[in-house]
Amino acid sequence: MSLVKIVPNLLCVFRIVSAFVSVFFLIHGNKNVAIMFVVLGSISDFFDGYIARKYNAVSKLGSLLDPLADKVFANIILWGVWFRCPNTVLFVVALILTIRDMVLIGGSLFVISKKVPLNPILISKVCTTVVFIYAILCLVLSPHSKFVNYIGILSMSLIVLTAIAYSARYITARNHNNDNSAFSDQ
Repeated sequence: MSLVKIVPNLLCVFRIVSAFVSVFFLIHGNKNVAIMFVVLGSISDFFDGYIARKYNAVSKLGSLLDPLADKVFANIILWGVWFRCPNTVLFVVALILTIRDMVLIGGSLFVISKKVPLNPILISKVCTTVVFIYAILCLVLSPHSKFVNYIGILSMSLIVLTAIAYSARYITARNHNNDNSAFSDQ
């Protein structure tokens, strides 16, 4: 296996590690280093997928690791920023994101156990990007900024829309699976 085949997965691991490193620096008062790790972690999300597709390094592990890394990264960063600089909008965004991600992980486990392929949907990619931008803006500007609060509200809206979209997919997959099992008994 060539080195380029494992780079996407290494970038996912880097994204997870960078979340914890950035929160560490944020808590210890080094906001600039924290911002650098948040930006690098956010950029790694683009490059892991790009490299995987360009070099045909798509793997089953990567298809599970990438969305998990996104969820861990976004949740850790948002809660870390909120801890350092409490704000109502930031709290609600982080809370809704955490609840949505816990439900999605549970739904994903169900769908995977039923051998239904999980492919990301466009609104999910847009949501992840907006949430990452929101986290960066909270650090660079301030979570109390009116502009940043608008991006937070946009993030909330996209989080809710992705929750609805994925819920519909899980229900469809469940119903599809139930229909197939009914026919296989005959």
